[in-house]
Amino acid sequence: MLHPPVPAELNLPEHPNPPVPGPQQDEHHRATVQSGRSQPRRAPRRQKSLQEKYARVLIHFLTWKFNLTYARDRTTFDREQLLQITAEDVYRWAKYHIYGDADADEAVIPPIHYRHTSPLAWKKAISYFMINSHIPWNEEARTGNPTRSRLMARLIKCMKRFQTQRRGVATKVRRAMTQEEYEQMQELIWKLGDSEICLCASAYFAFQLHMIGRLDDTAKFRKPDLQPYPKYPAYGTMGRLAWSKNVNEESDAPQQLMFGAMDVHYDVLSPLGLWLEYRFEHHPEENKFIFCVDGLEDPERIKDKIRRVLDHILGDDAFILRDIGLIGTHSIRKFAVTFARGQGCNKVKLPKLHTIVACFLYFF
Repeated sequence: MLHPPVPAELNLPEHPNPPVPGPQQDEHHRATVQSGRSQPRRAPRRQKSLQEKYARVLIHFLTWKFNLTYARDRTTFDREQLLQITAEDVYRWAKYHIYGDADADEAVIPPIHYRHTSPLAWKKAISYFMINSHIPWNEEARTGNPTRSRLMARLIKCMKRFQTQRRGVATKVRRAMTQEEYEQMQELIWKLGDSEICLCASAYFAFQLHMIGRLDDTAKFRKPDLQPYPKYPAYGTMGRLAWSKNVNEESDAPQQLMFGAMDVHYDVLSPLGLWLEYRFEHHPEENKFIFCVDGLEDPERIKDKIRRVLDHILGDDAFILRDIGLIGTHSIRKFAVTFARGQGCNKVKLPKLHTIVACFLYFF
């Protein structure tokens, strides 16, 4: 893209006495030059805790109830205010956001702004701070958890009924990719002009499909979690996604087998090997993440970078949808699950889905 020339009056002379970098600045500059980066790397973005995420919902609710202003970063609240919250307050606040009217009749009026999953998330967030969160709301004693009431249960039930009748808010759930769409996506990635983005994205999505993982879990894939397969080292490797949101114990994240495939669209070992060769050559600095595109050390920024690549591919005129519905980052994961279930895998066998998909890809 061409830029207009800078006017003569803005061509300022160089500073006669440029500042001399101190020891720390000089060391940081030397590390930047050695790593091949033209600019210093930004500090990793701090990930918000669960309490911080839930506090934002409670702040919205308390602002509506007490008509007070709260700091956006506040995470602790007065016990007296929390004890004043009733089931009617939560119920009316939810209807205010769903219908725009706190007195709307949920049995007659279809939802306007949200689906039933939204009040479920609001309930969970507000319940996190309630004093008696484990006790259902008692209408007579006016005690307990105000989010666990018959009023909220009735509201959610009515919203589900309207959604079933297709009279509620349209769903934004992403469907599973089809086989043709996944192959199109990989082929368009191969044609990207940026070699680093091309190699990383191709390996990233092949690994996500192979592991049936989420986009953010794949971004957190680390070097210690990539190991050789000791039984057949010439045929496969092992990977482990220990940072998945459903992982609470070590047994929840076992080592998963990764085999190659005879179809280049589904092969995971070849693109992963090419990316690792490029990665260690161009980003030799210490970085624990496998998919550290552009040398990023923050999994949130890695995820955002890869998401933008996928959005660009799906918005390309050359990409043709093969089915009705929205597709996105979860569509790759759903593609693997849909295939496995189509081969007779039921919910009891879900923990072994990755092995079934790996065996399919090997003989594909």
